[in-house]
Amino acid sequence: MATQDIVTDLAQQLALAFLRLGAALETPEGKSDLLRELGWDFPTAPAELDTLVAPVAAITAFADLEELTDEQIPELLAAAAGAFAAIANTSLPGDVNGEFPAQLADFIVVRYFFDQQPVWGFLLLLLGIVSVEQISTPPSGRLPYVAYSFAYAQIPNLLSDPLPFLKTQYGWGNSDFKGDLLLGGMEGFLDAWQLRVHRGALGGPFLAQLQQGALSPSTAGASPLWLVLVESTPDPSALNMGMGLYLLPETASARPGFALLPVASAGFNQELDLGENLTLSL
Repeated sequence: MATQDIVTDLAQQLALAFLRLGAALETPEGKSDLLRELGWDFPTAPAELDTLVAPVAAITAFADLEELTDEQIPELLAAAAGAFAAIANTSLPGDVNGEFPAQLADFIVVRYFFDQQPVWGFLLLLLGIVSVEQISTPPSGRLPYVAYSFAYAQIPNLLSDPLPFLKTQYGWGNSDFKGDLLLGGMEGFLDAWQLRVHRGALGGPFLAQLQQGALSPSTAGASPLWLVLVESTPDPSALNMGMGLYLLPETASARPGFALLPVASAGFNQELDLGENLTLSL
């Protein structure tokens, strides 16, 4: 019974992944908005998108079902295969490189994770399997857009030898270390777990220490990520403790990196009596 419930839930999640596309295909305006979100600009949505309406509707019909019978699960899987096949066979006018089908398929999967399963979405982002990139200067004829990618082919490399894979993904040991990706992914991951995180600003001796010897002092220590573990409700500035994730700048002798350090309110001092002869000092 438990196995059947898991299979049913996974099948329904597959249907949920297509809801965003199904809603966009319902109206001409929705189709145009979807294309613009993907960086394609047409006065009216091309007729080629009409070939997706029926296959996508066939799978989204399963999304609202509370339970799936044994007979319906193969039907849902077949509908999903049909929807992805229809996407693979869709072409847009002007798409000389045939980019659109893979772009749309990745958009569906990646947006599903971030919208419906954000913990998994940001974990996959941190692991380098999912990527999100702002394309501000697209090729001629395209609009600026956000590129979503799911690196299916890289999953075996991650599982077989994770440390070298992650070093490559983040550019570890190089001047172009992707520290912003680490901070952004960790912020989203912790927030998805409903933990209290926020970006902060550094100053004083700690910032001066980070800037010492930095090749680019102005960017050293910018926007660290703080995880709040303990905080005073009436006055957070009077008491807060947690962990800070800081980017370390490149120096003449070291490549850029990161540090995870404890943080606490300045001047906080408290003693807790734990027993007759035992006191905890903070």
